Amino acid sequence: GILIKDRRAIHERVAAAMEAIFRSRLSGFYETLAFHYAVGQSFDKAVDYLMKSGRKSKQRYAVEEAHRYYQQAYGLLVDQSERFEQGATLLIQVLIEWFFVFNVRGIFNEMIVLLKRHEKEVATLDNVFLKGMYFCCMGWALQRREALEESHAYLTEALRIAEESDERRVLAYACGCLVWTCTDLGRLDAAIEYGRRA
Repeated sequence: GILIKDRRAIHERVAAAMEAIFRSRLSGFYETLAFHYAVGQSFDKAVDYLMKSGRKSKQRYAVEEAHRYYQQAYGLLVDQSERFEQGATLLIQVLIEWFFVFNVRGIFNEMIVLLKRHEKEVATLDNVFLKGMYFCCMGWALQRREALEESHAYLTEALRIAEESDERRVLAYACGCLVWTCTDLGRLDAAIEYGRRA
């Protein structure tokens, strides 16, 4: 019987109290904090805790659970996009972390559709790591679906971004993925060279 506005305020207060009380062992409460902030008013905190919950679940190999947390974070970012100052950056970060859950689950078609849906946001990013990793994720997903030429195009774009910015993590991912794509394309010398670079 409580008004929605008042309910949201109560959830906010509960979450803030939990953060203060359980400060030293917050990781045990990520999921609960995500819930309270998601039904409260602090969607940025909700997304942060949903991502932390997703990471925690993934580390325990609870991939279905991790998938649900990333799905909720994505839903908030899409549904409440006007409430996020760094919406595009956060959205791509969620997609990249979520990609690794899709990869473990072996569900690539759905991930390709999701990644392609947000290609325009990627073009606006200043964050070189996220931009490069987006192209790596897309390239790997396409490789797993045997769209090898398209995979190669995305991965070489990731490599170009990495080389121009000296972003070594992206370079390692791009080269590691190019080993597989080039092998499947029959370009074995290139695959060996990418393996060395990775």
